[in-house]
Amino acid sequence: MSNRCDGCNQFATIVDSYVPRQDPYSKEPSKVIHLCQLCVDEDIRNWKRFGWMPMRQIKAAYEEQLAKDMGFIWKKDSIDGQGIWVKPAKIKKGKYIIEEVIDDGIEGTDRSD
Repeated sequence: MSNRCDGCNQFATIVDSYVPRQDPYSKEPSKVIHLCQLCVDEDIRNWKRFGWMPMRQIKAAYEEQLAKDMGFIWKKDSIDGQGIWVKPAKIKKGKYIIEEVIDDGIEGTDRSD
């Protein structure tokens, strides 16, 4: 599909899309973000550099492979049916860490390390 990429604003073949999480009190529906291959590649590089996974209302197709490459798994949230990316437990000197919750990286939020 050729259209305008929301990442670079160029006309290109759209290869992936996602819907960002929004304010739950917003009356406007979330806008689908369409990405060309160059922007998908850049997005992947950025998330790998950040060291955590994006939190989106509807995930991009590339996120499953990215999560696998980075060691994250999807944990479904029982409250709203959505979920979060977590890193499985690591054992350090006999201490078990249940999980490491990673925030979406939005400015002003914290993430566990």
